[in-house]
Amino acid sequence: MMVFNDIILENLKKGLTSWFALSLIFTTACTTTEDKIESADIKTHEVTTNSKVKQQEKVLTLKKLELKDFLHYAYQHNPDLASKEFRVSAARERVSQVNTLPDPRITYGYFFEEVQTRTGPQEQTLGVSQTFPWFGKLSLKEKQQIYEIDIAQEHYIDTKLAIGEKVSKSFYEYIYLKESLIISQDHLDLLKLFEDTVNARVETAEATQADLLQLQIESSQIKDRILQMKSLRNVLSSKLLNTIGTDEKGIIPWPTHERNLLSPTDYKEIVPMLDELNPKLRRLDLLKQKEEVTLEVKDKDYYPDITLGLETIDVDGGDNPVRGTVSFNIPIWRSKLDAAKRESELEIESLNREAENLRNMLYADIEYKIFQYNDALRKQKLYKDELIPKAEQTMELILTSYKTGEKSFDEVYDVINKLLDFKLAETREYTNAEVYNAGLIRLIGFQHRYLEVSHEQN
Repeated sequence: MMVFNDIILENLKKGLTSWFALSLIFTTACTTTEDKIESADIKTHEVTTNSKVKQQEKVLTLKKLELKDFLHYAYQHNPDLASKEFRVSAARERVSQVNTLPDPRITYGYFFEEVQTRTGPQEQTLGVSQTFPWFGKLSLKEKQQIYEIDIAQEHYIDTKLAIGEKVSKSFYEYIYLKESLIISQDHLDLLKLFEDTVNARVETAEATQADLLQLQIESSQIKDRILQMKSLRNVLSSKLLNTIGTDEKGIIPWPTHERNLLSPTDYKEIVPMLDELNPKLRRLDLLKQKEEVTLEVKDKDYYPDITLGLETIDVDGGDNPVRGTVSFNIPIWRSKLDAAKRESELEIESLNREAENLRNMLYADIEYKIFQYNDALRKQKLYKDELIPKAEQTMELILTSYKTGEKSFDEVYDVINKLLDFKLAETREYTNAEVYNAGLIRLIGFQHRYLEVSHEQN
């Protein structure tokens, strides 16, 4: 595992950190609006669970947590990950089982008819023997089992990455709901301010009652959307709790989440790292190496195992003679041994083809995921840096012109709704980028790391 971690850190130092960097940037909403959302009809419910979990994990719902806290909890409590960890431990225990000699054999014989000798009758015999596998066979079997440990470890890493992706996606969707609520509440406040302006113009006959009714309909729709999102919070909270492996019930307080300084990445930066980092590819490579060792073991099967022994005969009234014995098996069934070798050779070729196919599929998936990731960042940047600022400037100008009668109600109404759409779209695209980023981490094989890297160039 040290080699695995060193590979990751080495590649991070070479520049890939620009992709996964976690520097902090400006969030999308002000604190006051967030406080409104938190203190409105969405009240944090106390979590109910069994006494053991309540004593150990009650903190989960009593303070605002970050993504790394949810991941840490999931890694500690997910039963599937725990089962993979036990498999690693079980594989370690098998090493001492395969690198030791077979049990010694004790033989006892009794003469139903005594054999008469000049020193006395022979009554019984006792012997002990030990079989020694051909030279190097035990060490090769030990090497096989060490590969089994590494294979089990790759299963563990793959499961951990899958859990990390699942938890991250649930977390990001929960945060998106929070930001959408804030944006919608801000929009509703803006509509109320505009409604006051329209109402004043209606009283002076400078606007129609239809304009006011249209604005009130829009406000009612936004209120309904907010109520829907509030109801959805309970669903997404339960989903996040289930994902991290707890039986707790209730609504999680809004977690702490500051936008990371994500930046576009290049497909060419990722491909060279895939064989060293992806646990599925590493597992296939380890299986191939193990099968190559198995082939060496089968080569040893052409040679006999040697058994050494000692035997004594109990002579009544005389000295008990002791003799040494040497025996060995004769591996004469060559067709069986040849077939066993061909089996391993074919298995190695099969693993090579399987790895090639998996690698091609991963390349295609990663390339498409990188496209989605970069495209989401491009759209988010477009909304954040261009469309939203221009829409806000346009709204200010049109509102001022509307008060003087230079702009119509429909023009103001359209730009206000367009600003809402832009803000929601910007938040959605950034969430999409985070979700795609989590998928890339899983596909490539990066373990979750929280590196605070400063990117002054951005």
